[in-house]
Amino acid sequence: MSGRVVNILLVEDEPTLRAGTEQFLVQRGFTVLTAASGEEALEQFAEADADAIIIDIMLPGMSGIEVLHQIR
Repeated sequence: MSGRVVNILLVEDEPTLRAGTEQFLVQRGFTVLTAASGEEALEQFAEADADAIIIDIMLPGMSGIEVLHQIR
């Protein structure tokens, strides 16, 4: 990976999976922002400079697909 830090928004409602994935990404040099719901993901995305998003499709309330539609 180059010297540039890559910011990833990780959206996962299951705490254990979210924590494990975050740890995996951080250990590989990524900066990770997390969200547990679609609504929280939209808030994080509006405030952060995410280079990529890893998103669970089946989120409570708003699906991952709907989140991506709103972001686009």
